[in-house]
Amino acid sequence: SGAPNGVVTAPPGTLYVDVTKNLGASIWRKDTGAGSTGWVVAEGNTGAFDISSRLMAGLSKAAVAGQFVLTRQNAVCTLVGRLSPTNGGPLIGVPRGQRTQMVVIPPGWRPTPSYTLLGSVIISASNGPIYPVGDFATASQIDLWFSGAAGNWASTDLVQFRASWTTVDAWPTAAP
Repeated sequence: SGAPNGVVTAPPGTLYVDVTKNLGASIWRKDTGAGSTGWVVAEGNTGAFDISSRLMAGLSKAAVAGQFVLTRQNAVCTLVGRLSPTNGGPLIGVPRGQRTQMVVIPPGWRPTPSYTLLGSVIISASNGPIYPVGDFATASQIDLWFSGAAGNWASTDLVQFRASWTTVDAWPTAAP
C-alpha cells in the first residue's frame, strides 16, 4: 500500500502494484538505482481536478468566468477549459493579435521543456482563431494567443479549448 519511492528497495525492472492507487498511480516501475529510490509510475490516471482557481491575471478575473479541468494519464496531461464573460464585459482584457496568460500548471502536470502543445480551440464568435500555447521559459503556464485584427473580444464571446502535452514531472503527491 502506498507509493514505493523511499520505502521499497528493489532492483531496476521491478514492478510494484499500489492497491491504494494513491492519486491514481496503480503500477510503479523501478527505473534506476539499487536502493528505495528511482521508482516511476508505469500506469496511472489522476482523474479530473478543477484548477479554475489558477486563472491568471492576464484574463482579468473580474471580467471572466472560467472553468479549467486538468487530468494526467501516465505521461500525458490534458487541460479542458471554457471561458465566458461576466458582467457584460469583454471576454478577455487584451486585444486580439496578442498572447495572454491563461492558467498556471502545477508541479506533477507541467509541460516538458521544449514540448509541443497539441490542442484545439473553439470560439463562438467570428473573432478567432485563438490557440493555446505554452510558456517555454518556465513550462509552468498555458497561455492563449489571439490571432486576427486588433480589437477586444465581444461580451458575447465564448472560448472552449482542449490542450494536451507530455510531462517528465514526477507523479504528483497531492491534488493541485
